[in-house]
Amino acid sequence: MIIRLGCLLALMVLWVGALWWLIVPAFDQWSLAQWLAGHLAPPLFIWGGGVFWLHRRHLRMKKAEGARAERAEVDRLIERDEARQAHIRQLEQQRFHCDCRAVAFSRIVPPDQESDSWVPVSDQVSCLLSGACEDADAEATLFEHMQPGLFEAMQCIYQSIPAAAAFPIYIQPPAASSGDAVLRYVREMRAASMAEHGFISSSVVFEPALFLPDRGNAADSVLSVFEGNPDLPGALVLAFDSPKWCERNSEDGESSAELVESRQWRGRPTQGVTAMFLTSRTLPNIWAEMGLTDQGSQDAMTPFWARDELVGIHGFLAGLGEKSLSGLRSSAVLARIHRASSQDLGMQSLRGRKFARSLEILLERAQIQAALVTPPIPDDEEPAPSAISSVEAGSDYGWLIHNAGESDCGGHRLAALGSALYGRSIDLDPIAEATNATIRIGDLGAGRGLAMLGITVARVVESGLPCLCAEFGDLSGVALYFAVPADAASAG
Repeated sequence: MIIRLGCLLALMVLWVGALWWLIVPAFDQWSLAQWLAGHLAPPLFIWGGGVFWLHRRHLRMKKAEGARAERAEVDRLIERDEARQAHIRQLEQQRFHCDCRAVAFSRIVPPDQESDSWVPVSDQVSCLLSGACEDADAEATLFEHMQPGLFEAMQCIYQSIPAAAAFPIYIQPPAASSGDAVLRYVREMRAASMAEHGFISSSVVFEPALFLPDRGNAADSVLSVFEGNPDLPGALVLAFDSPKWCERNSEDGESSAELVESRQWRGRPTQGVTAMFLTSRTLPNIWAEMGLTDQGSQDAMTPFWARDELVGIHGFLAGLGEKSLSGLRSSAVLARIHRASSQDLGMQSLRGRKFARSLEILLERAQIQAALVTPPIPDDEEPAPSAISSVEAGSDYGWLIHNAGESDCGGHRLAALGSALYGRSIDLDPIAEATNATIRIGDLGAGRGLAMLGITVARVVESGLPCLCAEFGDLSGVALYFAVPADAASAG
């Protein structure tokens, strides 16, 4: 305001000076009103015009600034929404899972001939123990030795869910067996089982038997089956091995020191078969789509050539027949299997606080991937002070399954696990509330991972709570993953 008054005063001085010294009109002929108007009107007019121009300029700048701020806010909101959508997509991808509907163990030989207390059985979790295998045929191959166990495990699954016989079979065979022979024998066993018991209509076209992809741990291996084939509705997964048979028939025996060290980490050699029937997480949606198709606009008077045909996955499920499809629909989802959080920690990081901290980071990631913990959303207006449990803050956990090894050599693994559990506020005792597969089951060879996954599912069924599996590799790798109870929507 002072500057404006100063400008007005300067204009008046300049104008009066110009009027008296340059223009020099006949002042004696002016009236008083003319004299005042002649001296004041021009500078006031120029000053008012300048003030008006400055005011309009200020309004334009303010409006432009407001528009820029509005555009910046819109851009910020768009970027925030894009970041949220990317976060949701990434979280959805991380939380990819499949549903387990049946588990069967067969020909398990516990190291000390213990009972089957290491795996709780139920209507859809069966366990058939076996005696020692010293009386087996000495000239039989590994697969021929394990063939009865494979037949028993497949039969248990098919008796529980007959429709499973039409789904593809993914096999994780031991290194000592011929892969092509295993696939051929499994197809023959499925056909023999169907012919003997007639679990499903003979008109159904059975899906092939394939090898299970190896992703370093059981959870990621079975999930890769559904990731690689999004239209796959389900699959039967088999794993078997008999290190006990291999040790008995091996000509190149290990030294006593090497044997003792190997057994401390892997357990005493044993044998077993694990079978799991898994279905896609989208199966309930597929059933809903089939229901809409069946109950659509077509009525009983629609001619057959005008009716909609079910093709692809819908056609496959419809071809199972009403009885088998009804049995599959009514089968309960035992547990959801989520991605594993895995890392090769390196030999130098397997001890001490650094190892425990690494396990805690992996455990947090596994909780997020199992939807047990929700991470904060990027650029949230009111970010949570900490990660919030999507189930309940401090929710309970049922059981821990691990293969840390015997206490003499695996004590540091148990200590690191306990520290990681404490750091993540998971109230699980790694000794009293855990199954040490190395001690309780023994060395299952190639079947170890799937057996641990099956035990994890069985513990979920028993406790009704999320259960954690810690799968240690033979060297420095470790994978942590959760199996969680199915919610009402997953139960289909």
